[in-house]
Formats: sequence, structure tokens, C-alpha cells
Amino acid sequence: MIFEKEDIKSVTLLSFEEYRDNKEIIPAVNSWWWLRTPGSFKKNAAYVFIDAEAHTEGYKVGSTAGVRPLIIVDAAKAKEIKVGEKVMIGKYAATVLDDKSCLIDECVTRRKFDDVTNDYEVSELKSFLESPSFMELIFD
Repeated sequence: MIFEKEDIKSVTLLSFEEYRDNKEIIPAVNSWWWLRTPGSFKKNAAYVFIDAEAHTEGYKVGSTAGVRPLIIVDAAKAKEIKVGEKVMIGKYAATVLDDKSCLIDECVTRRKFDDVTNDYEVSELKSFLESPSFMELIFD
């Protein structure tokens, strides 16, 4: 199955809980990457290390790490996919996590989480993932 730009409803990062619940079907990557869950300290965000272990104490949000987007797809089209199945989102392979979301199988870019806060909802990274520039990165 191939998802096109118009099939994408939103883009985010995995939470620590979503990672924990899906760890068995998420392919490892050779990079550490951000989760959207705040870290234990004010300027830290949770991440997944190269060993595929999630670290909730977090890492400094001003640091550069991999970005592995969680893509929320159109519900009507998502009826055709099954958990664990591989799909294409633009030019990237992804793993289906549930009936509406797919995690891209690699880090598509490296970015800072933020320079100030571990709050994903107001982070620079969230703004980037919701931008036309990110869609160009995935689909062009």
C-alpha cells in the first residue's frame, strides 16, 4: 500500500507509551531519535537510543537527534492495512502500528527538539513536522 500526501491527516512523534506498546514490531535504526514525551528534567525530552531502549530521563532538547515521524492516515484508506504490515509513505517505508498510524522505518532528518522546553506541543520540532517543508521532505 502506498499513502499519498492527501492521505496524511497529521504528523507527530511517538510517545514513550506508544513506543513501549509497539516495541516488538518497530524496526531498530542506527541512530537515536526523539519521542514526544517530556524527559525527567526541564530541558530534556525522552528518546530511543541505538540499542532500541527508550530513555525517559531524556536528553537535552537543544541537541540534534533523529526524527522518526508517526504518520496519522485517513481512516477510510487505513481500513486496508494491518498491524505490523509495511507500507510506503511518500518515498519512505513505514510500519503500521494500529488502524490509523504508521511509523516511518528510518530517521528522515536530524533536528533539535527545541532550544527552550521539553513540551512537544509548543516545540520547534512539532512546528517543523506540521510544515510544508516536512511534507516536501517526505514526498519530493
